[in-house]
Amino acid sequence: MMGLYPDCSGKKEYALVSSVFDKVEIVLNPNFYKEEKFVIETSKRSSNLFFISRIEFNGKNTPYFLKHNQIAGGGILKLYLTDK
Repeated sequence: MMGLYPDCSGKKEYALVSSVFDKVEIVLNPNFYKEEKFVIETSKRSSNLFFISRIEFNGKNTPYFLKHNQIAGGGILKLYLTDK
């Protein structure tokens, strides 16, 4: 429901889909990760926006997949949603 799902068992890659939440913050354990958190934000201005029109990770356009090391490195994932 966060908008992030494992793509294939054993593969360290996640498929990105629309999130039901406006914002999700995943706090990363400082004993294992350099950054403090990984954040997922959506541009949901209406409850009927379900389709992704654009994805940004740390301010750069990205495809519909993220690797585990990108998430573990922390940052901000922005999902721009539309009704079409």
